[in-house]
Amino acid sequence: MGLTAGVKPANDGETILEQLALTVAEACAAARIGRTTLYEAIKNGDLVAAKYGRKTLIRVDDLRSWLASLPTIDTICRNDKNSKAASHEAAPRR
Repeated sequence: MGLTAGVKPANDGETILEQLALTVAEACAAARIGRTTLYEAIKNGDLVAAKYGRKTLIRVDDLRSWLASLPTIDTICRNDKNSKAASHEAAPRR
């Protein structure tokens, strides 16, 4: 039996269909983000999308890569502390 893209053989001989691409609504639900955030990521070139007719599709691997590239909370907190410290140093006192 040959393998087909998107189909994985299960341990018991059955086949399980693996999703290769998601609609915008499915990608938003999977990533727990809003449509606006998703479309902004696409517009900025951070997330790759494909068009099939009028339908916008997000490849599962691209969604995973984009999510993995987002900054972690530790990184965000460190950057906020550094920017607040710098702004306090630069601000004149009254």
